[in-house]
Amino acid sequence: MPEKLTYGYILLAGVCVGVLALVRPIGLYIFPLLLLWLLWEERKNWRRGAQMVGIFLIGLGFVVLPWMIRNYVYAGKASVSSVGVYNFLFYNMLEFEHRRTGVVKDVIRADMLQQIGATDADNISSLVFSDKEKEVALEYLWAHPVQYATFHLYSTIPFYLGSSIDTLQRAVYLRGVVQGTLAQDVNVSALVAQGDLRTALSVLVADLPIFVERLAWLLLCFASFLATVVIVWRRLPGASVAVLFFFLILAFGVLTGPVAYSRYRLPAEPFIFILGCAGLVLVVQYVRERFRLYLLRRSGV
Repeated sequence: MPEKLTYGYILLAGVCVGVLALVRPIGLYIFPLLLLWLLWEERKNWRRGAQMVGIFLIGLGFVVLPWMIRNYVYAGKASVSSVGVYNFLFYNMLEFEHRRTGVVKDVIRADMLQQIGATDADNISSLVFSDKEKEVALEYLWAHPVQYATFHLYSTIPFYLGSSIDTLQRAVYLRGVVQGTLAQDVNVSALVAQGDLRTALSVLVADLPIFVERLAWLLLCFASFLATVVIVWRRLPGASVAVLFFFLILAFGVLTGPVAYSRYRLPAEPFIFILGCAGLVLVVQYVRERFRLYLLRRSGV
C-alpha cells in the first residue's frame, strides 16, 4: 500500500519495470501509469512525490539506458527495441488493410516491403528499418484513422476472452509433443465484426472446456470492472490501487492491439484475477446482505 512505500521499494520497482521492458517492450509503455499513480498518492506532498518519481526513473534507467546506448552505438538509434514499429506495420496495419480492402495479405506485405525499400532477405525487424516502417505505418493510419481505431479496439477482444487452453494445445502441437491434425484457427472477433454471429457462436461452443474457460474470463473481466466501480463509488480502502490495476488491464490489451493472442494476456492476468475475485466477493456480500434483510422482513423483525 502507498503508506508502506519506501524509496528502496520504489527504486526496486523501477528496476523491475526496466527488466519487464527488456522482456517485452510493451512494459516500457506501462510505467507512465505507475508514475501517475505515485503522484496521485503523494498529491498532498508533491515534493516527496517528485522524489519518488525521480527514484523510480533512476531504477528504470539503470536497466534500460545501457541497452539504449548499445542500440545507438550499433544501429544509430537510441531505442529499446524496434519490435513495436515492426509489429505496428507488419501485423496491425497489414491485418487492417486486409480486412478493409479484402486484398490478400501477401500482396499487401509485398507492397509494404517495397515502400520501406526492403526485400524478404532483409532483417526488417531490425532498427535499421524502424524509421521507414514508422513513416509507412503512419501513412496507412492517417488515411483511415477512425476505421483503424474501431478495428484496433474490437481486435483486442481475444486478449480478454481468448482461450489459454487453445493456446497451450497449439504450443504443444507445434513443438511436436502431440501428434495429429491441428484444428483451424478461427478469428471469432472478425466473424462478429462481419456480422456472422451464427458461425462465431458455433466456433465458440465447438469445444466445451474452451467455451467454459472463455465464459470464466468474461466473468472475471466484468467482475474487475464492477469491483473498480464499487470500490471507487464507496471510497473503500485501496481505491486508487483498484483504479491502477483496472487501467493496467486496459493498457495491456490496447497496447497489444490486433496481435491480441491470449498468450500476451499473461502480464495482465494477475490484475484480472485480483480485481475479478474482489468483484465476485463484493457480489456475494451484496447477495448475502439482501438475503439477510429479506429473512428479517419475513420474520417481522
